Amino acid sequence: MTLARKKVSLPEKVAMVRETMRPDASVREVARKHGIAPRRLYRWRMMYADVDVEALLGDQDPRVADLRLQVERLEAILGQRAYEIALLEERLGELHRHDDSR
Repeated sequence: MTLARKKVSLPEKVAMVRETMRPDASVREVARKHGIAPRRLYRWRMMYADVDVEALLGDQDPRVADLRLQVERLEAILGQRAYEIALLEERLGELHRHDDSR
């Protein structure tokens, strides 16, 4: 059975994630209750588990807060990739120096 992908606001996502954190709840049950795929809810758990939605939203439109959170996540990924590139460049330089010394 394929579930239709519906648009879910940031406060709704965080509420569902918090619901899965209850000792008596399971991700599958919460996902079924809200009509979403369990893997979507697992992904949201990784993304939004520590989000203080009230602080994030403030007086903003929830869509703006959601976009702001996505930007933060992308910046973190970009930082990780920049670090990996720097390590690879350093290693490549070491290999070139090693080849030149032969």
